[in-house]
Amino acid sequence: MSLTKVSYSMITGAPVNVLDFGAVGNGIADDTTAIKNAITYLTGLGGGTLLFSAGTFNISSPIAITAPINIVGQGDGYVAWTSFSATVGTTFKYTQLETIDKDFFNFTSINGGGVGMQNVRIDCNNKINKGLVLNSVVGGIWKNIYVTYPNNVGVYLAASTGTNSWNTFTNLSVDCFGNKACIWLSGFASGANACHNTFITTRLNFGATSGGSGHGIYLGGCDNNTFVTTYIYCAAGTVGYGVYCDPTEQTNFPGNNHFFHLQASTKGWYQPATTAVSPASIFGYAQDNGQPYPITNGTYLNVISSDRGNIKGSPGFSIGYSVGLNFVGEAAIPIGSGSYTVGFPYGVEPDANYYVYLTPKYATAPSYYVFNSTASGFSIQLAAPQAYVVYFNWMIVRI
Repeated sequence: MSLTKVSYSMITGAPVNVLDFGAVGNGIADDTTAIKNAITYLTGLGGGTLLFSAGTFNISSPIAITAPINIVGQGDGYVAWTSFSATVGTTFKYTQLETIDKDFFNFTSINGGGVGMQNVRIDCNNKINKGLVLNSVVGGIWKNIYVTYPNNVGVYLAASTGTNSWNTFTNLSVDCFGNKACIWLSGFASGANACHNTFITTRLNFGATSGGSGHGIYLGGCDNNTFVTTYIYCAAGTVGYGVYCDPTEQTNFPGNNHFFHLQASTKGWYQPATTAVSPASIFGYAQDNGQPYPITNGTYLNVISSDRGNIKGSPGFSIGYSVGLNFVGEAAIPIGSGSYTVGFPYGVEPDANYYVYLTPKYATAPSYYVFNSTASGFSIQLAAPQAYVVYFNWMIVRI
């Protein structure tokens, strides 16, 4: 690169094009050295933007980034759904088979923003374990990224020190058929974790017809992360889950992660019996394409799900107030019963502050009324014992 270009970039902070460092992007040449030289140059300047033209850039060894560098390609990184072809202008393709756990792109210890990646495809080519790693990165912007065929993890957020936090992902797609997950939120050091990251419009494809053991999203040492509109797909025979919660990865985690519109695949949501530090919340858990209700093994989960127009939620779910003040659920009155008592897992305030909304799930429900509302539940009284199971949707709210 000429001295004139170097001086101009140092003064103005203008974006640098990787082609000026000798990269070709023709899918044949090895562009590793050119890309690393460009990153080294920008690191010396304290960071900056590295531009990539449309094309396939072959890379044969991991790319480590420790400065606030923003990688910008020419593709949109978008995939509509499985079986649809991606329209991607810039592809990074890994070409060297790795036999140990290595990362394709590893951003480490970058604080204060200015770091990110957009409009690219990261093709791990079944040759490297992780596609995109953020380790102790704060304030990054990640947009229109498509990660394909890592051996174990598509996108890994963790912290060796402090936190990996305040990163925003928009339009992220991952195809991962390995042993871990498309997205793994972790904290592999004591006191360090992945927190306060936001994912907006996320599409994940995991598992395999032969019985993949990986998951869509793996929640480990993490808390206070938000997912808005998340679509997860898995093939038939997949062993893993759409979302898997692991309270053993780090003490008192995961906790307080929130999902707004989650379609968690036909494997759904799973959390073991060990209670996390605080519950996750799902506002709009889709069930209309075969998604099962979340498996919680008795542990707590805030969730409102929809099943072809029928809205239901876990007992203890709060609407506008703190946990324990409002409840949503479904009552199934057994055959031969004339009444049924609905109990709450948490205590409530005196009856005068509440109102019970009760609606039949089907039009054939008999006459009924609510009686004996107490601090621990309420009872449904039917006109007479029934010859079939009667279903009611109920909600008790603070007034």
